[in-house]
Amino acid sequence: MGRRGRNTLRRARDWFHAAMEPAVVRRVSWYAVVVGAILVFINHGDALSNRNVDRGRLNSSTQEGK
Repeated sequence: MGRRGRNTLRRARDWFHAAMEPAVVRRVSWYAVVVGAILVFINHGDALSNRNVDRGRLNSSTQEGK
């Protein structure tokens, strides 16, 4: 493997280790919860304000992308 390949792997490994530090994981998890809640309100705000939330709508909002 060439010098560039080793440097790229080293940088990727260093980035991954930094991303998995407990403080970073906590911060990212918090942001994910906040952004997820905002997106639920954006996508389902009309149903929430009309109190028209049924089990089907809840299931569809928690299984997006599956």
